[in-house]
Amino acid sequence: ATVYPAGVKDFQEWGFGNKARYVGPMINPEFSRSVSDKDKGRFRWVKGIYDLRGKFVLFAPHTIYANKGQLEMLKALRVLKNKGLAVALVISSREKHPQYYQELKDYAVSSGLAYKVVGIDELGNSSEVKDAGQSEFEAVDIVFIENGLSHNVLPVFYQSVDLHLLASFKEAFGLSCAESWLMGVAVVAPDVGGVKYAYKPKFRNLFLFRPGSDSQEHTAHLVETLERVIALPVSTLQA
Repeated sequence: ATVYPAGVKDFQEWGFGNKARYVGPMINPEFSRSVSDKDKGRFRWVKGIYDLRGKFVLFAPHTIYANKGQLEMLKALRVLKNKGLAVALVISSREKHPQYYQELKDYAVSSGLAYKVVGIDELGNSSEVKDAGQSEFEAVDIVFIENGLSHNVLPVFYQSVDLHLLASFKEAFGLSCAESWLMGVAVVAPDVGGVKYAYKPKFRNLFLFRPGSDSQEHTAHLVETLERVIALPVSTLQA
């Protein structure tokens, strides 16, 4: 088995001897390639679909389940918006819990956060609106990317965002953090699991927050960290 460092001792105590070792997360080779200048910022505005220009864009490419903290992301977004900060959130996922996904959209509507559900093809050459939510215009607060992004598109998409956001209550490795690292995108993540043990010692532009014991506390800690990070100079956020 491959586990984070603190987990090796646990496995040994459970009787697995020396069969557990830490090797770090596995990364798709696509994330080591450079992105051309013409592709930088390409997905910040998709004409006729959505417009995130002029906003600090948070990117959350994680499975949509309650333990991943997407609802707390939306709650934090609402707080930041009410404080006058121009922030947007992009949530991309191939896997989702249907009821929880609907809960996120319902919360967005009840909180005055404009969203769109968008589909982007495997090569990133075409996009379509799957659900316009309550938004009549391109400018939105949240973009849900239906069925996620392909590995052809992800490296380019990373160049259209300002920050990678992971808001899990618990986390093993947080593979997407390593993807962000390779693409030079700063990360806000919980101080738990593999994020704490694998990335914290090496990742210069990693900003950790203390997970809360409930949704309210979790959101408060997330808001506090995001406010601090958004106020930093751009050079500090670059790897």
